[in-house]
Amino acid sequence: MNEEDMQRVVEELSKSASADQTTAGKLQMMDMSLTSIAYSLEEANRNMEILLYLLGAMTVLLAIGLGFFIFKKIKS
Repeated sequence: MNEEDMQRVVEELSKSASADQTTAGKLQMMDMSLTSIAYSLEEANRNMEILLYLLGAMTVLLAIGLGFFIFKKIKS
């Protein structure tokens, strides 16, 4: 193997390492993006749970109010 061949091998390895580094950077960005999406979905899930609890509480209060209204109508 002469000097030119060695130089070509070094250049190819450098290009390959650069491409691998670029790919690793892109994969890291995708991982960060997916992590961000996962956190957003968890937060949305918590918000939906809170809304469901509030809806349940409003339903109970509405039922109590309706029961009281019906009781007053029957009483009078």
